Amino acid sequence: MRRKKIAAPVVATLFVALTLCLVVVFIIPTSDFAVGSTFAEALIYNEIDSAKRYSSPEIWSALELWPNKHNAISQDCKAPLDSDVGTWSISGESTGNEITRSYVIGRECPNEFYTVTINDMTLRKVDNRWRVISLGSYCESTINSAEICLGFN
Repeated sequence: MRRKKIAAPVVATLFVALTLCLVVVFIIPTSDFAVGSTFAEALIYNEIDSAKRYSSPEIWSALELWPNKHNAISQDCKAPLDSDVGTWSISGESTGNEITRSYVIGRECPNEFYTVTINDMTLRKVDNRWRVISLGSYCESTINSAEICLGFN
């Protein structure tokens, strides 16, 4: 009897530990691509606190000004089911601890399709974590509107 009482808490503890490990490995963005695309998505929706989590403090002042020049897209705009038009990137130069990428992100909105291109996003690996340190232009368009480009800095 005594073994059963001890075994249940041990099994529960192991289950919680395994679940946390899976969350860290599969949900929290850690690769340069995942960090960059999560940062880009935060810009689309003007989620500045989220963008700060994936960026270097040097660009936080520009992030805080972002909502003044960019209208967030509706939360009703979601990633398409077709992964070919969701989020993809074009890798540029890599030095091992630094990489520059351009991202193209598509979102399906209730009445239109929304596209964002972020050119020359530079990420740097600091303390074993990727952080966005700079980006070039941010361009967005819909099927019904012309492309508008905004400078980030």
